[in-house]
Amino acid sequence: MRDQQVSCIALFFTCLAPTACSEPEETDLPDYARSVAPLLEKHCVSCHSAGMVAPFALETYADARSFGPALVAAVQARTMPPWNLDNSGTCQTYDNARWMSDEEIATFAAWVDAGMPEGEPRGPLVAPTTEPLALTVELGMTEPYTPAGTPEHPMDDYRCFVVPGFATPTFVTGFQLTPGELAQVHHVIGYAIMDPSAEAKFAERDAAAPGPGFSCFGGLVDDGVLGVFGWAPGSLGERYPAGVGVEIPAAGSLVLEVHYNLAAGARPDLTRVAFEVAPQVEWPVLLFGYDDLALQLEPGLSSAKHEHSFRFTDLGLDEPMLAFGVGPHMHTRGRTQRLVVERPDGTSTCLMDVPRWDFHWQDSGLYTEPVPLAPDELLHTTCTYDTRGDQAPIAWGENTDDEMCLSSLFLARANGRPWAELLK
Repeated sequence: MRDQQVSCIALFFTCLAPTACSEPEETDLPDYARSVAPLLEKHCVSCHSAGMVAPFALETYADARSFGPALVAAVQARTMPPWNLDNSGTCQTYDNARWMSDEEIATFAAWVDAGMPEGEPRGPLVAPTTEPLALTVELGMTEPYTPAGTPEHPMDDYRCFVVPGFATPTFVTGFQLTPGELAQVHHVIGYAIMDPSAEAKFAERDAAAPGPGFSCFGGLVDDGVLGVFGWAPGSLGERYPAGVGVEIPAAGSLVLEVHYNLAAGARPDLTRVAFEVAPQVEWPVLLFGYDDLALQLEPGLSSAKHEHSFRFTDLGLDEPMLAFGVGPHMHTRGRTQRLVVERPDGTSTCLMDVPRWDFHWQDSGLYTEPVPLAPDELLHTTCTYDTRGDQAPIAWGENTDDEMCLSSLFLARANGRPWAELLK
């Protein structure tokens, strides 16, 4: 199979005026009230507030001043706001991206360089609100669970809970998640169980584990489950793009995969999620994931690479589709991930670029514009890993010591027909 490398290069030009530089007027300097506080409200305080999952608050001028240089370092490195997918426009843009523009990052740096002036005093910052959802179905944990770390991951617990699900086939157009403990629920992914054999398998795993739920560090990559939603701190809910609904083709249980971070301690959690649903939508979508189960990584490398490709025709799908979003997934050795569609005419389009993978911030991006995909086009995924801490080859798997190179797409049939017709 032909390999194709695609690189996206951004060129930055600095224009220098021929005249000598003059000292800026004092009013040109950014201050907290006019320049920094609006950015903190827009990008930060939804997590960095009292009682939330972030380790410190950024609700006041005193908070921001205490962490000013660290803030600049984090936003310049793009480790904050947390978002794995590149949103610069060199490889797609996303409606739900937690992403600062280059101008916003420069404002933070200029404020710190100017001595972090306050400007006009203002009260505590408040995160922006969103349009309320029409929530009609509430599901979730039925028994409290107190998370606990392991020797390998003392500050993290990944737990899956099988809970009552949708009573009838439907379309999920939005959701609102209510963590039982905001300070420790780091992310939640919801899956619908689609058939009786999968119901039995998950019931076995649940019954075999002590306490509510079962350990699921690597996530669920199982036949018989479909992704429904993904949540991370900063957004208690989300509405899918207009006309789009995640298809639930059959009644069945729901699995909640919850990542607990224990930096603020461990307390009993009872997370719930409410859904906005519709009987019909213009674009029924499924969260389609593909990985290479033959993945094998060489130990002792700073950049071990794995690549795999597929066509939808390989899977018996022979009709055009639309991709409304995308999601990456690796484990803790992961460093970069890239998904490219290569066409028979030699052209290609980047569908996803992850320049700095962070296992603890797993999100899916919803494209600003849907991307058409033909069934005979090649979807090529490239992942890199740091295996310098390993002495033996690393294989694909769901456990802590395994790895993955999974690309997921929010897919609709281009004719708008429901997926249930094909799943039968």
